[in-house]
Formats: sequence, C-alpha cells, structure tokens
Amino acid sequence: MVSRNYFVFGGVKSSDYGIYISGSGTYNAPKRAVDEVEIPGKNGTLIIDHGRYENTVLTYPAFTYASDRDALSRILSDFRNAILSKGGYQRLEDTYHPDEYRMAMFSVDFEADVTANGRAGGFDLEFNCKPQRFLTEGEEPLELIWVYKALENENSVLITNEEDKEIEGATSPVDSITNPTPYESQPLIVVTGSGTVSIGDQIITVTDIAAGTDVYIDSEVMEIYTETGGVKTGASSHVTFNKNTFPIIAPGTQGFSNTAPVQIIPRWWRL
Repeated sequence: MVSRNYFVFGGVKSSDYGIYISGSGTYNAPKRAVDEVEIPGKNGTLIIDHGRYENTVLTYPAFTYASDRDALSRILSDFRNAILSKGGYQRLEDTYHPDEYRMAMFSVDFEADVTANGRAGGFDLEFNCKPQRFLTEGEEPLELIWVYKALENENSVLITNEEDKEIEGATSPVDSITNPTPYESQPLIVVTGSGTVSIGDQIITVTDIAAGTDVYIDSEVMEIYTETGGVKTGASSHVTFNKNTFPIIAPGTQGFSNTAPVQIIPRWWRL
C-alpha cells in the first residue's frame, strides 16, 4: 500500500478529511532580518543585522479524491471550516518531518482546481510560520538524576525527579547541559520549592516557596507562575535572575548546578 503524507494543524489532521500533501514546499528556510544601507562615497553595502529571523511561508501542494462532485464539495467545505476555525499560531506537523514541528497561522483561504469529472481537486495551502523548526526531542525534560544522602546512614541513594520532590537537601550529580543546536533555546524551567539553579553563568534564585510547590519559569513567553487546578498565579516576586533577563540555553555545553529539584524542558530548535 502506498503511504500518503499529511499534516496536522492545531489538532486538525488533513488525512481525516481525505486530504494529502506533497512535501516539495517544506524544505525552505527563513530570511535573516537585516537592513541594507547604501552610503554615498562608500564602497559596498552597510548591513544592519537585527539578530533574528523573519517568518516564512510554508506551502503544501494538496489533493483529494471523492466519489462524486457533491462528495468533493462536502470534503472541501468541512476541511475549510475546520482549518479556518483555528486562530492565531497553532502547532503544525507533517509526516515529512516527524522529528520537528512549527508554530504557524493559516489565514488565507484556498480554491481547489477541480477535475472535469468533479471527483478530484488540487490546491495549495499556505501557512505563515515562525522561523523556528522546533525539535520534538526538545519537548522532553532533560534527564537530571538526583542524589540524596540519607542522614541516618550517610549512604547516597539515586532517586528520580518525581520521587524526590518532597526531599529537602537533594542535589543533582549532573554538572552540565548540552544544547545540540547552533541556536539559543528559551526553556521552560520548573523549580520545586526554594533554591537556586545555575546554567552557565546564569543563576536563577527562587525564594519563599513552600517545599513541593512548583514554580514555572517560561523564557519563551517571559512568564513566572505557580499553577493550582489549571489556574496560574503570578510568582515573579519570588524569582530573581542574576543577569536580569530570562534564562536561555546557549549552543554547546555549559555548566549546571542546583540546590532545589528542577525540571528543564529545553525547546531545542533549528532552521
């Protein structure tokens, strides 16, 4: 059986509507945001680099088949309504790149080129994408194994993240973190209770938080909060950064240490 490729946008799976894609438009790269300035009397062009990348347009050539013209019309209508109901940036994945995803918007309608018999239609689907291709492995928490020295016998016992959340004085034997990409990532860091977390020369200090309470430090959206029953409560007054900016994970290997249990979702990405 021939495998057909599809995409999933904001939970809408194109193959559920009998719509499949070609991947010819999925390998493009974003443009770096720069200004070019011509200075009279000076050779060459002055480049002002803004240190970021612009959004890029991803185009899927798509196609579908149906038993008759009416069935094709229903397929296209149902799919159009499903995909246009997703406002703002949504997660976009496809079977051509199973190890990554994008954040994208779909805001341009499409018109199918229907065959003469009315049973097949082809069309282009355009998505306005953020420049990053996020790696699915970057959604997994980094494996930080804890060591707790039992007071009664001085024996060290290896304990996993989940098991040791209530143990005060736990420390981690992991002394470095490696970002496998050439780009800075903006992680989600979850600190349990009060203490410090160091990544390279960045020090995160959490104070006056009860043991067992998780503090979420989201560098991507620049939010600090606790969460109870799905309700977020701001907690920025309990967290300080020695660099006065949200932490990042730089490319390559950097030192890591902590005095409180911590979980780090790194959010690796590439272009």
